[in-house]
Amino acid sequence: MNQRIARKIVIGLTVILLFQASWILFDRRAIAAPTTGDQLIDARIISTEGNLTATTLRNIATASCQVVVFYHSTCPVCDRIAPFWQRTQRVTTNTGNIPVIWVSVSASDTGARAFLSRHELSSNDALGVASIRELKRLGITAWPRFLLVDSAGHYTAEGPRKPADYKRISGCRLLDSVPQ
Repeated sequence: MNQRIARKIVIGLTVILLFQASWILFDRRAIAAPTTGDQLIDARIISTEGNLTATTLRNIATASCQVVVFYHSTCPVCDRIAPFWQRTQRVTTNTGNIPVIWVSVSASDTGARAFLSRHELSSNDALGVASIRELKRLGITAWPRFLLVDSAGHYTAEGPRKPADYKRISGCRLLDSVPQ
């Protein structure tokens, strides 16, 4: 009797593991690979000095995107790169202008508005991060972090899981940054 129960448990666990493994493989195949014309982004293009250039952004973005910079008002790296982004509030491409929007990573960041005001940066309350879970889904564990999102403000798909997984998502790509 005990062997029969143990066998059923082992078979059940095996079925579950096989299902999970096939789901993971299917999920990876469902992620669109970059086309030949897409330029993959080197994660090192953004440093703590904020040396992501408008030229680099023009090469990777389309008019259907906007750049979202996730920040926290107490982040010293965010403070150091803010002057660069003050000069780069919009990125002009062949197909239009791409706005640069700043979003605080914490709803309880009481200094967020003062930070934006001090550095004369743009924000969009409609793009606020809903939860820690949303940040984790986007892979945001440190900041500043830069994300290209579609013009409707959708954080698309499941997001690349590591820098090697850069890909087009609704005409937009994820940009990585050096964590503080």
